[in-house]
Order: sequence, then C-alpha cells, then structure tokens
Amino acid sequence: MFVVIAVSTHRIILIEERIGSVSRLKLVGNKEWQYILALFELMFYCLPCAVFLFIPNVGATIATVIAAYVVSRLSLIFPSIAIDVPMNPRASWQATKQHQILMFIVVFVFSLVFTSIEWLMTKAGVPGFIVSVFSVISIVFLVAALSEAYKEVMSSLESDQSQ
Repeated sequence: MFVVIAVSTHRIILIEERIGSVSRLKLVGNKEWQYILALFELMFYCLPCAVFLFIPNVGATIATVIAAYVVSRLSLIFPSIAIDVPMNPRASWQATKQHQILMFIVVFVFSLVFTSIEWLMTKAGVPGFIVSVFSVISIVFLVAALSEAYKEVMSSLESDQSQ
C-alpha cells in the first residue's frame, strides 16, 4: 500500500495527475514494481553500513546515520520513477551534491519526527486505527516533501546548466 500511495502522491505533486484517472485503475503497475525494485536496490547500497553494528554502544547509531545519509542522497530515484523520468543512483547522488542538508532533513529528520510521534501515540494507548490513519497521513506528507525537494533540486540543476 505504501508504494501505491507514494507513486500516486509523487504524480499528483510533480505532474499534477488527477486522482482516480482511468490510467491509475491498476493498483500495482510498472511504476510501482520499479519503485519496489528501487527500494531493494537502496537496501543493497546500505548493506555496508551493517559493519558498524559490531561496534559496541554506538554502532547502531553510526550505522543508522550513515544509512540515512546514503538513502537521502539516493532518494531522488523514487519521484523520478513515479513521473517516468528514471534516474539512476549515480545521477541522484550527483544531483543532491549541493543539497545534502535539504535531502537529509526531508528524508531522515522528517521521518524520524513522524516515527517518534507514531511511537508516542502507541505508547500512550491511542487506538491502533487512529495510529494507522496517522501513519498514512505521515506517508503522504513525507512523500510530498520528497516531491518538493525533487522539484527544488531539479530546478536548481536546470538553472545551473542554463548559465
């Protein structure tokens, strides 16, 4: 369900596709499968971070921060897949070179904030249905933030190339 929401949200924001259009009646199409494959590819790129897990006390934190950095730099592949302008990981890495802090905040910090809120809601005994609704809203917000970051980065690249 996450992938369908993510692809749809990217398309709505980036190409202003209307919800419920006939072309989107299939729940899992080619874009969604590409998105899923890109998620696995991203996990593969983060595997070397597992080495840090063997460092006592701080290893998990180091691994998380490094993996978050890698994911934030490579995350432009997701909106690009959704709008049929595929970007490979190397191109995403290059594109985010001047926007590392923006991407880290959008991808990691925002996710951390929403995950913390969901965790607190669960610990406070908020009914699971409400936490699930909040989770879906969080996904839409996070994907929308990534779409806006994608627009910013791509616009910056276009202006750099035109000069």
